[in-house]
Amino acid sequence: MNAPDVPRPAELSRHHTAILVMDLVESVRLMEADEAELVDSWRAFVRHARDEVLPRLGGRLVKSLGDGIMAEFGSASQAAAAAMELHRFFDAGNRELAPERRRRLRAGLNRSEVYADELDIYGAGVNLASRVATLAGPGETMVTAAIARALDGDAAFPLADMGDCYLKHVSHPVRVYRLGAAGEQPLLHRDDRPEAFVPRVAVWPVQAPAGH
Repeated sequence: MNAPDVPRPAELSRHHTAILVMDLVESVRLMEADEAELVDSWRAFVRHARDEVLPRLGGRLVKSLGDGIMAEFGSASQAAAAAMELHRFFDAGNRELAPERRRRLRAGLNRSEVYADELDIYGAGVNLASRVATLAGPGETMVTAAIARALDGDAAFPLADMGDCYLKHVSHPVRVYRLGAAGEQPLLHRDDRPEAFVPRVAVWPVQAPAGH
């Protein structure tokens, strides 16, 4: 039997998009502690994103995994607003949980040209959004310079310059910005004194997050 024809990248459509990658921090540990309950709450989160937040902000759910989502938006501001809103989904439930059982999301945003078909989006810019997300602590969103330029000082989306970071399988340093306030356990730190600013190096955990 002959293999079905698969479109080559040159045959796929291309467009510029703002890419949001978001996943659940320490999902493996949380799943082991209470699998059924976490599955229920994660499915509720995905429904909330897909049916309420993304349509209102011009987003499209590209894919959903067991502990993460990827979405695309027509603008950086739409993607940033969605990230900020989605971070709040677990807040009410977390107030009733012990600290070790609380659910926290982390997010990465990038804007680039991508390849697309009916199932997915592809390209280096998609991978970069995923890598930038690994620099976010619980409750944080990290964005690339492309997103920062597009937001262009909008007061609704405060940015902190975190410097140049070296990411896994990315050959060059990437300028990274934190969107909004730092979380309780940030992975990157910024000294606000201009003379003390230096490029940052990302430190990779021994155990890679699920799905990355």
